[in-house]
Amino acid sequence: MKNLPFILLFILASCKPDPKTQIAAPQKIDPTVYAMWEDYGQAHPEAKSNEMPESWFFHDNQKDADRLVALVINGKKRASSGLYAWYQEAGADLPAVGAKSIITNFDGTAQAIIEIIQVDTVPFNQISAAYAAMDTGTEVDALAQWKKAHRAFFQNTLEESGQKLTEDMLVVCEMFKTVWPEEVLYEIKLNERSVVGVSPDSLQLEAMQFKWGEEDFFTAMDDLMWYSAQMMEVLDSLQIPYINTERRRFKIVTPTERLEVDNDTPEGGWRYFYFIGETIAEKDLFELLELK
Repeated sequence: MKNLPFILLFILASCKPDPKTQIAAPQKIDPTVYAMWEDYGQAHPEAKSNEMPESWFFHDNQKDADRLVALVINGKKRASSGLYAWYQEAGADLPAVGAKSIITNFDGTAQAIIEIIQVDTVPFNQISAAYAAMDTGTEVDALAQWKKAHRAFFQNTLEESGQKLTEDMLVVCEMFKTVWPEEVLYEIKLNERSVVGVSPDSLQLEAMQFKWGEEDFFTAMDDLMWYSAQMMEVLDSLQIPYINTERRRFKIVTPTERLEVDNDTPEGGWRYFYFIGETIAEKDLFELLELK
């Protein structure tokens, strides 16, 4: 977003319903923004030499700005949306995977640092409920809420250039993770030979179905269920405990090792971690079928 003119950057970042009321010179950066970036750099020395990222808040009022950043901090809001036409008009590149932003509340106080993990362009009428839930921070009627809010917002911004929102207009879907404050991860403690399985959560499954198509998705699920049943028989015969989780991020802790697992991607996936008794090794399903 650094290549965008300030007005467009402000529109994209803040997701305001009336950008005309907010066209102003950049305001002074709050000291907490610098402090947060300094704290992040202390914890991540590899980032110390990087330029401090842009800081901004969601929406155009205190209630929504503070509500949305709270959803970011607790991990419920993991996406934001803009129109592809905005980038075309500005001659700007799409946001890059790995780019960070410092999110503030409405008064500019730094609250969180986010990092983009995936960027897609999707027609407005093909936005999935899974993505809408990531953007709105709720699974309750998420798609309807997303469409209502963004239809009004996008149309309002397009009117300035005499355009109208069409159902097939491309939306830039940015998916991100919160990298600061760092999450206190749930721990799975192992003291004996065990297998920890990571399954996609409901939103990730829905995203898979949307991407693969219903027929391919259910065919893959049938195959997975069959092979998983075979794997469980192997583990039972060897008396190896199996622990399954849908948590996106967690730690596996053994007497000699700590492994942080990050499955926080839009689609997630099935992953398996085998604790042999000394080390933890990630295995695929077919490798576990060959255990003896």
